[in-house]
Amino acid sequence: MQYRSLLSSLSRISGLRQSNHFGAIFALSFSLILSACGGGGNAVTENSLTEPGSDGIAPTLLSVSIKQSKTRNGSPDGTAKLGDSITVSFEASEGLMQPEVTIGGFAADVSGKIGDWTATREMTELDMDGMVDFTISYTDISGVEGVVGSATTDESAVEYCMEGCVEPEPITLAGTWRLDAAGVGPNAASREWFSINRSSDADLAARPCLFDDAFVFGADGSFANQMGDATWIEAWQNADAGEGACLTPVAPHDGSIAASFVYDEDAGTLTLNGQGAHLGLAKVVNDSELGSSSEAPESITYTVTTFDGDFLSVVVVVGDGVYWSYDLVKEQPSPLAGTWRLDAAGVGPNAASREWFSINRSSDADLAARPCLFDDAFVFGADGSFANQMGDATWIEAWQNADAGEGACLTPVAPHDGSIAASYVYDEDAGTLTLNGQGAHLGLAKVVNDSELGSSNEAPESITYTVTTFDGDFLSVVVVVGDGVYWSYDLVKDSDTAVAAPSILEGSWVLDAAGVGPNAASREWFSINRSSDADLAARPCLFDDAFVFGADGSFANQMGDATWIEAWQSADAGEGACLAPIAPHDGSIAASFVYDEDAGTLTLTGQGAHLGLAKVVNDSELASPSAAPESITYTVVMIESDFLSVVIKVGDGVFWSYDFTK
Repeated sequence: MQYRSLLSSLSRISGLRQSNHFGAIFALSFSLILSACGGGGNAVTENSLTEPGSDGIAPTLLSVSIKQSKTRNGSPDGTAKLGDSITVSFEASEGLMQPEVTIGGFAADVSGKIGDWTATREMTELDMDGMVDFTISYTDISGVEGVVGSATTDESAVEYCMEGCVEPEPITLAGTWRLDAAGVGPNAASREWFSINRSSDADLAARPCLFDDAFVFGADGSFANQMGDATWIEAWQNADAGEGACLTPVAPHDGSIAASFVYDEDAGTLTLNGQGAHLGLAKVVNDSELGSSSEAPESITYTVTTFDGDFLSVVVVVGDGVYWSYDLVKEQPSPLAGTWRLDAAGVGPNAASREWFSINRSSDADLAARPCLFDDAFVFGADGSFANQMGDATWIEAWQNADAGEGACLTPVAPHDGSIAASYVYDEDAGTLTLNGQGAHLGLAKVVNDSELGSSNEAPESITYTVTTFDGDFLSVVVVVGDGVYWSYDLVKDSDTAVAAPSILEGSWVLDAAGVGPNAASREWFSINRSSDADLAARPCLFDDAFVFGADGSFANQMGDATWIEAWQSADAGEGACLAPIAPHDGSIAASFVYDEDAGTLTLTGQGAHLGLAKVVNDSELASPSAAPESITYTVVMIESDFLSVVIKVGDGVFWSYDFTK
């Protein structure tokens, strides 16, 4: 019998017993019922039934984890800053009464049921920097207390830094790599049959064109062999090579075919996709050594033996007991990388003099006279590229355009307009900075090595400047234009263009799951998931779309030949089908992204740029491609190095959400 239910009913009718003559009848009825249930020894009005007793078994915590709320899983090196929330999740051995949890010494909000519970608290200015501690006080439903929990079971931890902790830079292949050593032997650790090494002057002199080859891994998953005018060629590629020589690269091992890479950290493999794409020597492929260029496979998979972000060692088996191995080193970004602007310029009889002519940004008169010169940007890329960015006007002189007279702000004139691709080489030991590319220049276009130009078509292929001062934010260079004639420039770096730590978003992401529901946490109205074979088979062209975040802040939708198209885009789509992408949702318009960690937002700028489904935008769902907005802002629910979850509200009580994996 349910004693408590009967007593509750008794309490509700007690007033009735006092107010009418049916009370005695009800009391007698309940007395009979209680007697039948074994309760006849007590009068119904005593209400003194025995409470359930303790079971004598203390509950325990089976699992405990702590994390910053926006990360997917706890980790040993979690971090949080002011305004971030920290979550403690735990599972008990049995059902619990409402637990009490503190995080950082303050009470946390606790939710859950039975044995699964979660506690969350937002960090405030009252919290002290350091590792975040917690306590879990809990009692089972019989009243037995468990031992207070204060440690995780998965080694997870969170360090709190009010202004943000310094997180270790992510280890990534993205960048330019060069061969450091290579060899072949009877096992993966051996190079006893043949070896070459950059540290050997003889090896470097014998194969300079091999050691200067660049193996470029893009943050977007692209790969490129960059060899310049010459690389190491062998007789199977060109009969003129003899035993091997530095000759013009031979297709497809010349970088002419687009390629990509996949690094599988768990499997310890690095795969290059694209005919001719390779590391080290072109002939070395899986299970063989090539005898003809036409035999080049579509992909090569290397076993990664060592990778720490700056050093990479790989092995490839070319036959039974035949192992080629390569060591590669990553080029570090140039300290010049960033955008620079002219601060001062002048000419004089020696490198330290500007007595004949000088201009300075600090002079209001100079700045007013040549505003179009002082706003020119000299952009040094982390990848060795260089660009003159002048906008609609720069300082033009009569030798470039007769209309300039003594000099005027006019439209840039080729080749000094940044229209020709250029690069730079900074030789710290020699103290020189060389710009390669016709028209590429610092300061004034006319100033080149050993002369001042008299015509645009005289522009040389390169200019070398002597670096007199360089501290990372200030650069001073000199160029000799004739006997006893020295031009010099001072440049300052834009403060917001210094090379920043890679964005956590940088790289190529794919859709893992999507859905829509009445709140940010719900997908009850519709959902799809990569883990579902049916969903994957129904929309393969959606799940293989790539959402690429560039290190330079660029964003690209890469969809290949097909993506998921709906009727509002093409009548042929019906209920939805895999068809050719439709502008502007085809990645044809340049786009960029801004991730505001403090605000928890991710904004894509550029018409057609989107995550997930093209129709989903802020406050509506599109009905026509022409209605695509210039930008979309998503709320970031969770982000870590390889997982991203975002939400976007399309209307009152309508929330789309997406999960992505890198």
